[in-house]
Parts: sequence; structure tokens; C-alpha cells
Amino acid sequence: MGVVGADDAAERLTELILAACSEVVGPELSRRVLALPKERVRPSPKASAGGADYRCHAPVTVFRKLDAMTPASRDASGADAPEPPASPTEPGTMRASRRPNGAIDVVVVSALGVARHRTYADATQIADAVIEAMDPRALSELVADVRVELGGSGGSGRPDHPAARLDEDVSARAAKRRARSEGIGRDGCVGTIALLTKRRLLENGANGALLCRRCGHMFAGDKGLATHQQVKHGRSYESAKAAVAESRVALVATNQSAPCTSSPDPSSPSANPSTRESQREKRVKEKGSPLPPGLAAARDGDLDALRQLCARGVFDPRTCVDRHGSNALHWAAGSGHLHMCKHLVDTCGVDPGSTQVRDGRNAMHWAARNGKTDVCEWLWREKGVSVDTPTIDGTTAFHWAVWQGRSATCDWLVNVASCDWRALNQFGCNAAQWAAQSGDVEMCEWLARLGLDMTLLNNNGHSAVHKAAVKGRRETCEWLLDVGGLGADHVAPDYHDGMTPAEMARLEGHDDLAAWLREREDGFKDV
Repeated sequence: MGVVGADDAAERLTELILAACSEVVGPELSRRVLALPKERVRPSPKASAGGADYRCHAPVTVFRKLDAMTPASRDASGADAPEPPASPTEPGTMRASRRPNGAIDVVVVSALGVARHRTYADATQIADAVIEAMDPRALSELVADVRVELGGSGGSGRPDHPAARLDEDVSARAAKRRARSEGIGRDGCVGTIALLTKRRLLENGANGALLCRRCGHMFAGDKGLATHQQVKHGRSYESAKAAVAESRVALVATNQSAPCTSSPDPSSPSANPSTRESQREKRVKEKGSPLPPGLAAARDGDLDALRQLCARGVFDPRTCVDRHGSNALHWAAGSGHLHMCKHLVDTCGVDPGSTQVRDGRNAMHWAARNGKTDVCEWLWREKGVSVDTPTIDGTTAFHWAVWQGRSATCDWLVNVASCDWRALNQFGCNAAQWAAQSGDVEMCEWLARLGLDMTLLNNNGHSAVHKAAVKGRRETCEWLLDVGGLGADHVAPDYHDGMTPAEMARLEGHDDLAAWLREREDGFKDV
């Protein structure tokens, strides 16, 4: 069966949850709750941030109604409450009663007359039971990942998720409203069901995103998922790489309409690092959808075409973005079309400092990355765009220019715009680590003459040698260790999972470099 479109996915998922919920708490209560529009399956606000594209709050409301209909186990005087009524016998009926510890016993009689006894301490357990009761075949046709959003680590997998901690400066009333909106129960648990459809998995996968099986969120490419696995889930470098391979296998299985929970096959090409490059080429071809005409005109510097599109009302450069969130100014700046940049800002009203929602890049970042120094100068001198504005992860225009070896732009950023060339991103990396990763020895030499600390260890204990090794940059490793002043501390195991540059090179398939680095490690030990 093909991937279901967005129009009927929510309705079909609601039907599946209704059937499952009827097994868990009976059809009468289930129909009453899911008849409410807000309790049916609805688009999730987390979808744009890589989360599930649908969510269902019904289990939270079901638990609250069970809580309201069950008497306390003791009355106000402390005496025992009356015994609960006898178990129901009619098919489709349900009885609920409260235990002394506050948990709720539910007895449901199936259509065949079989009474099922279950106990639920909170809305999370209701949601777990609903997921377990969902028809697995029908579910697998629609859904790639389903889970219950939990307090703390939650469905978001992010520590700043509202269910994990409420902001301290929020009033008590606002905190309660926020907790209700996230489905937080009386025990601080969350009982909302999050559903990532196959359709959304494939859409995000076409853009290079990979699914984290631990929290159900999708992250940008191999590096994004691997970093998330290490930082948020505490996994080692090697196990994070295995998680990336597993996610790629799951994506292939979904494309083939196979069960989305399939385990990775070590013999599969998707799990084999030696075929990774060919897979990347295939993904590039698969996701190569054409740009909207207005963005293409900005990219190509075709001012006449852009004016015509604006005049016809079919293109608004202030709102139109590509699948990554880049607008017309980003495309024009990255392509070096200064005349187009001026028109977009001065005539069309595009904000010169506008950023991509996904990673926070602005026109300065794109111009610096691609060595368009004249655009950088115009943005800085005439439009007041700072050269030091960081992206979401702390990357600056200088970092981008260094990474791409844009020597003239780097020189302008340092000597004219007085950028902060010592800046660190949120991972504790400076520009030296960007240059090492790209394998640009000349840039490393220039940074060293500038006075940048080439010996820096980032937050994970990675040196520039680690960065060069993982990319197979032997010439750079040689320069760093022979000329750049790096030594034993910079080929040592990192802080997080004890990975040396040699081991990281080996895991990436750079066997010759790994052997050379091991020799250098041994040499430092002998000194």
C-alpha cells in the first residue's frame, strides 16, 4: 500500500486510536472523548522542528474522566469506602474503581464477553495501553514511529521541552495552562501520543534528516543524528554511528513499504560505510526538487524575472522560502548577486538580517561561506548586519569562510570588519577546528600566524587532529603535529567516550591514516 497523504491520515489515525481505546477503557467512554475535536488526532506543533507530525491528547482526557468517575478509596473521615460494584458482564461495558494508592482499576468486557482487568496509575499508562492495542498491520501502513510523550526526556528528546521543566519566571497560572497544553497529568507525566507518519519520514528523509529511535525526533544528516545521540542520549561515538546506520536502514525499509521497525542488517549496503558515498549521491538526486521561480531568479541574479513574478503577485520575497528555510536574500547573497540583494532589501522590504528558522543562518553567513566579500561588506557597512552574529549552534561568518577556504573574505572579516576571530561555537570549537576538518593546510598556517589557538580542545576533548582524522586529512594531521604545535594531549582519548584520532579515522575507513596516527601516539609515549 502506498504512503497515505496528509488529507486522510489524521482521520485514519483517529479511527485506529478509537478502536484501540475502546479495548482499553470501553467503547462508550472512548467515543465520548474522541468525539471532541481537540481530542482527535491533530497536526503536532513539533513537526517543523523534526518531531512527530501528529499527536493525540485523548489518553490524558480519558484518564481524567476515569479519575473523576471513581470514588476515593477512603471517605473524609478515613473510613473505608463502599466496595466497588461487581464486574460487568455485558459485552462492551466497563467498570472503573480506585485503589488505595490512587491507581485506577478498569474492567472492560470485550465483544466476545471476555473481561479484561487492567490498572492505570496515570495517563501515560493509558496511552501505552492504547498503543499496544492498536492494529499493528493498519498502524504500520501509516506510521513510522509512535510513542508516548513523557516528562523529562519526553517525545522531544530535548531538555528545554516544556514537559521537562517549566520556566522559572512563568507565573503559577501560566505554568498550569502550559502544563495542560502539554498533557501533564497529576504525577507530572505526559500521556499524549506522538505519531510520525511514513509520509513525513520520507519527506524529511528526502531532505537528509534521520530518525532518532530513542526520542522519535529527526535530525539533519549523519552528523546531526550522531551528535544528538552523543549529547542527548550519552551514547559513544561508535554506538552513535551504529544508530545512524540503523536509521538509514529503517528509511530504506519504509521506502520499500516494509515494516518500519526492521533491525539493521550488517550485510545491507545501507549499513556498510564503503557504500556511503554512492548513497549520498542517490539522495541528492532523489531530493533535487526545483526551487520556486522567485528563489531561482534570486539565485541566478535575474532581476527582470523577479520583478515580473512580484508584479504578477505570484511571489513574495518576504515570505517565500525553500525547504530549508532560505529566502531570496539568502540565495542572492550566497550567489554573490549584490544588485539582487539591494533590490530585495531596498525595494521589496526583505529584512537584511533575516535568518533560516532551522539553523539561524543569515545572508552574511551565506555570503561569507561562498566568498562573496562585496556582499558581506554591503550587509555590514550599509545595512548594519553584524559579522559576529552566530547561528543557532554558535557558528559565525568567520567559521564558514574558514571552512570553505575563502582567504580574501577571511582577511576582510578580520582586518576590515574586525570580527571576533577567536569565537567559539556551542561545542567549544574555534576556527582552527573548522580549517582542520576541511583539510586546508594553508588556512591553518594563516590562522596560526593570526595568533589563533591551534591547540584548543573543544567541549568533548576533540582537538584539531580529531577533526582532521575523522575526515581522513593526513596532510593536515601531519602539519598540526609537526608544525602547528600539537602533541600528546591532542592525540589522546577524548572526554566523552575515549576516542583517539586514530580510532576515529579507523571507524571512518581511513585505515592508512589510523595506522600513522597510532605510530605518532606511540612516539609521544616514548618521549
